[in-house]
Amino acid sequence: MKLINNRGLLLLLIIVGAIINVNTVNGHSFYFNKNTESKIYLRFGEYQGEYERSPGYLDSLDFIYAWFIDNNQTAKKIKIKKENDGFLIDEINTDVIAAQTGFPVMQRGNSKPRKPIFYARWVSDYNRKYLPCLTLDFVPNGKLGEGVLYFRGSIAAGVEVNLYTPEIEKINLVTDEDGKITFRKHLLQNGCYMIKVPRYSEVLKGYDMGKFYEIVSHNYSLTWLHSNK
Repeated sequence: MKLINNRGLLLLLIIVGAIINVNTVNGHSFYFNKNTESKIYLRFGEYQGEYERSPGYLDSLDFIYAWFIDNNQTAKKIKIKKENDGFLIDEINTDVIAAQTGFPVMQRGNSKPRKPIFYARWVSDYNRKYLPCLTLDFVPNGKLGEGVLYFRGSIAAGVEVNLYTPEIEKINLVTDEDGKITFRKHLLQNGCYMIKVPRYSEVLKGYDMGKFYEIVSHNYSLTWLHSNK
């Protein structure tokens, strides 16, 4: 009986651990931010909150690709340095940078296994007009407080988008029929803002590290510094 109880406890701990793992990643963002020394970091965790660390969930991310985008939309791979609370980007904060990574296949209960993919973009001047360069990409259209969401190069309408202010206020928005959102009235403070598109799901089967998945969960963030001066 004691052996059975121990096995049951072990199984319970495994299940609870898996649920915590899924819930943790579902609420996380993969995003750029700037520290007090004007260095750009890639973080994985709650926006402007606790970051995942190494050793820990930070080590579970796939290989990270990061690149600088020039005015001609030409991409150049850039170096990143893994630290215990994120990834240091070898570029200054005036650059336009994009990055991509993933997380191991996840499954909760009888739900379909999913492969999370994360995209991040940093822009130095939100008033400039940009072009999409990521599979899921929210692109400033040249007007302050506006932008268009693209998925696989096409406009993505009716998608929930979250705006986070410097005070970490979360504002829920939805793209219109042209894939656009307008949020200028919410730019009341100076500081770092983030646009987040969480768990944009796509039915697509495949394998990752030997594990089968049926859904790809695309997750996106765009961060920038805003000033009302």
